[in-house]
Amino acid sequence: MAISVASISGVRGAAKVGRETLQGDSRAWLAGDVGVDTIEPVDETQADALDSARSSGSRWTLVTMASTMAASSESPDPAFISVKAVDPAVYPFYGRMVLSPPQTLAEALQENTVVVSEEVLDHLRVHLGDTIAIAGQPFRIAAKIEADPARFSNDLGLGLRCILSRQGFARSGIERAENSVRNRVLLKLPDGLSLARGKQLLQTLFPGGSLRDYRAGYRQQTETAISFLSVTAFLALALGAIGVAISIRERAEQCLPTFAVMKMLGARSPQTAAIFLIQIGIIGAAAFAIGVPLGFFVEGSALSLARRYLVLPQVRLAELKTIAGTAAAALAAMAPVLVQPMILIKRLRPAGVLRRDVESHTVSTCSSTGNLVSRFAAGTSFLAFTALAYGLLRSWVSAILLVAALLAGVGIAALLSAAALKGLRIWTFANCARRTPVLRHGIAALCRPGNRSDMLIVALSLTMAVMITTFEASGAVVRTIFEMLPYERNSLYIARFKDFHREALRAFLDRQPGVENVEIVTEARLDLRQVDQGQGGIGDLSFLVVCATGLSPSPDMRPSLVLAEDIARQFHAGVGSHLFFQARDQNVETTVVAIRKLAPAERVWSNLKLDCSTLDPRILFHQAVVQIAPDRIAAVRRAITDEYPTFAVITPEDVSGTVKAVSEDAMRLARLVAWFAILAGLTILVAVVAASRPTRLREIGILSTLGARRRTIFSLYTIEFSAIGALSAAIASGLACGLTTVVLSVVLHRVETAIAWEPMLGAALLSITLVLAAGWVPILHLMSRKPMDILRGE
Repeated sequence: MAISVASISGVRGAAKVGRETLQGDSRAWLAGDVGVDTIEPVDETQADALDSARSSGSRWTLVTMASTMAASSESPDPAFISVKAVDPAVYPFYGRMVLSPPQTLAEALQENTVVVSEEVLDHLRVHLGDTIAIAGQPFRIAAKIEADPARFSNDLGLGLRCILSRQGFARSGIERAENSVRNRVLLKLPDGLSLARGKQLLQTLFPGGSLRDYRAGYRQQTETAISFLSVTAFLALALGAIGVAISIRERAEQCLPTFAVMKMLGARSPQTAAIFLIQIGIIGAAAFAIGVPLGFFVEGSALSLARRYLVLPQVRLAELKTIAGTAAAALAAMAPVLVQPMILIKRLRPAGVLRRDVESHTVSTCSSTGNLVSRFAAGTSFLAFTALAYGLLRSWVSAILLVAALLAGVGIAALLSAAALKGLRIWTFANCARRTPVLRHGIAALCRPGNRSDMLIVALSLTMAVMITTFEASGAVVRTIFEMLPYERNSLYIARFKDFHREALRAFLDRQPGVENVEIVTEARLDLRQVDQGQGGIGDLSFLVVCATGLSPSPDMRPSLVLAEDIARQFHAGVGSHLFFQARDQNVETTVVAIRKLAPAERVWSNLKLDCSTLDPRILFHQAVVQIAPDRIAAVRRAITDEYPTFAVITPEDVSGTVKAVSEDAMRLARLVAWFAILAGLTILVAVVAASRPTRLREIGILSTLGARRRTIFSLYTIEFSAIGALSAAIASGLACGLTTVVLSVVLHRVETAIAWEPMLGAALLSITLVLAAGWVPILHLMSRKPMDILRGE
């Protein structure tokens, strides 16, 4: 109970902090009220119009984003870096940049200084105060970025990042080199002026720009991360509920002789039930008292990792109300498991209990009324868990699917467990098993009455499946993304350069020793305005399209367009549909000539392919993929950086390393909660084994009297616990493979298997070790008892 309460309340508390931060200061995620992205520089006319808006109380600033290379004397190779140029006197309008050492952005940024992310210091092997070269120009590192609220509002959220002043950006020469840069005009609106008015002003000044406001986009990113953690925490709670159900049932059966005597002395069924409920209530109170502090630990751990990406407050004692409320809801969701024990106590017949061995012959609860009450309890439990899942995920559909998936997982694990135990039971009667009596009796102990090995295996397999999935997911995502990259490992990728450099760059690359092939991909960013004549009002949707040659000509002589299947479904477009785009001051009317299922490597570039022959060349930009002999990659990269210092040259390792670093941070959070699920499964084992101590004690006494040595008895129980761990690991591996495969297939829109034997083998060894330790903890002291003392009942 304590472990389940800790996991669910801790994640819920962290989620509340995250949601409050997002909802309470959403403008910080954009650093303004409203903005517009454009690839064009802001001209004097536009600047004058924005300045004139200041008379109404509006303020504006320009943020420029680009990609280039950074280098240092301590690092042998240059590195790809994302650059953001701002006016530190006014940026950001909302939120607060957290720098180390503490200072304001205006104090840190001068013409020759830069603030950088921690990844820059690690990759380039430099420290605060050292000098690095950005786009070939020297800059002194004035501070490290501890937190940037607007980090994920653009393309600069991952990898190596830096922020320059406007003067420093001009000195770098990135914009003069005609690299593809993106400008964002941010507005801070006065009180009383609506977002619509601000967006209208920007739309008028920048007709080809992409509008955005503080309400869009960022909430979904946070909800996705919260949901990921919430699912793991919910699984820990569900597994804890299984443990509670088993433990309470075992506790009720242990108390049956006492309740039978009490009934013979005149106690009524409501009185005995009340005594039992008081016992369980005390246990629940103890679990609550232990679980809430542990919940603070989970919440603090989750927020400490999240602070690497977001500006979040410290864990406050004021959140105790939230954690306590969630913990109470978790305990309430476990309440229906009391129904079966209460039926057991209600139908207790003293003579039946006192005449027989209660461990072997429990009181039956089978009756029409009992079955009806049990079904009602099961339904209530389903609704309670669904409601709790909704509180975590904020979606009834997701909550129902999660609970249904959990039930399906329990069902599959139960079927596999039953089949495995039946097979082992049959094996114990085989002739080959009789040759190894210790192994035979150890395996046969799995089927001992009251042992509940099947429920133990189900609970442990589910917990191990959660752990395997969280550990394997990070590596699977990185491997899959690497396979999706549209270039091989022995390649370099040159990002977003203008048409002015195209032929000169190709000629330069062809002259380099070791270059095997050069492929240049031409792209354009277009805003979709309308689909067919009757489907207007699309809104501000910006698409990156790949310029392709050899497309089928359209019958109406408009530019030909090829759509991915999911994009076609989204806009209900078919072959022959007309899509109307806008770029700068140019309207582009296209005709869909084909709808295809694009390969993952194609989707990396874009979901749309267009005949760009009629587009203004100024809106086109290019990306180059250069295949190089493996031993020449570093030399060619240095040559490109020397010749074109402002160009961003990326290796596949840069991409996979960034993805891996971010996914590992996400996995740390999930694994933190997953360990609570593992602990919940192990406590189930400890509870069940502890409940069977009277039976095991008599068994030890009988075996010792019959001549069994202590070593033999030790081997019997070790084999029993090892078999539980091995079966749990085997079932967990299958469940984890299925779960990871389904998740990857949904994300990548294709059937994608993820089977790695190393983590499964490691999980099997870990499972057996943990089960052995947890199984022996409650009964190890029984081995020191003398047979006569046991048989006399002393």
